[in-house]
Amino acid sequence: INGYCDGTTGECKRCANNYYPNPANKVECIACDSKCEDKQCNTTTGECKECDANHYHNQTDKRYCIACHNNCRDGKCDMDSGICNECKNGYYPNLTNKKECISCETTCSQCNAVSGECNECQDDYYKNPNNSKTCLQCHSKCMKGECKMSNGECEICQKGYYPNPTDPKQPCLACKT
Repeated sequence: INGYCDGTTGECKRCANNYYPNPANKVECIACDSKCEDKQCNTTTGECKECDANHYHNQTDKRYCIACHNNCRDGKCDMDSGICNECKNGYYPNLTNKKECISCETTCSQCNAVSGECNECQDDYYKNPNNSKTCLQCHSKCMKGECKMSNGECEICQKGYYPNPTDPKQPCLACKT
């Protein structure tokens, strides 16, 4: 197109909207990355002006946008760094790779969205006193749903057993016959 190409070499100096010079041969224009907001990029460098929602700039090549981690709340992350601002329910930030969110432990029904510490355990589990991100299974002789989430103490034992509050390792003792 007149005024966009070098008359001697044929190299594209500037391309039409939503296109930029192909860095490999410079004689043709190629489309902006489809993840650039409204497919708009710098018509000279190809760098995305902004990224579509739920995407962020590729730090090594700003011509491209990368999808936010799928466990970021509402798919949103920082547009420049890709760091999840918040994780969706059941996940918490990965401290070694802040672009990702880690699933809460399976024994935990609800965890803190910042620290990963377990707020609530699954049924028949209680908070692990040695690891705040996990829960331990209640004693097998404890009646279903009847152990304290805070310490695993059995409040009601199965038929033929009675609660033993003095020894948490043996929360239910067999009845004497």
